[in-house]
Amino acid sequence: MATTKKLLVQFGDGADPQAFSHACTINTSQDFTVEATTTDATDPNCENPDAPGWVLRSVDTLSASINGAGTMDPMSYGRLRDQQLSGEPIDARVLIDLPAGQGGGYYAGRYVITSLGIAKEGKGYVSCTIALQSDGEVVWVGAA
Repeated sequence: MATTKKLLVQFGDGADPQAFSHACTINTSQDFTVEATTTDATDPNCENPDAPGWVLRSVDTLSASINGAGTMDPMSYGRLRDQQLSGEPIDARVLIDLPAGQGGGYYAGRYVITSLGIAKEGKGYVSCTIALQSDGEVVWVGAA
């Protein structure tokens, strides 16, 4: 069984061709989720109308989210701050760093930064949190 400790959130630089790099500010936790909204209906039990029916579901929409946190790196935080304040989507990847034969690759899509926060407790270091929501289709690209 292949395992990895490397899950990286990478952001595009907007150039053509685009280069992707990890934002150092997202250094303690990263998570990626794909969610579906559904329409539900009941599959009636016609042979026994008194028996419960089963729920039928069809997918209406898909959406992806990225969340991360870490000790703030001023340079990468500044790039994320500027991106959020622009109100424009950013190209992002969520990389599972494994060879293709072991399930590696990345999710790719456009995202809007919906939350970017900074905090500090006592004499500790400044920390950062970030949340992004997909803006359109997100695709899986297997490792080469």
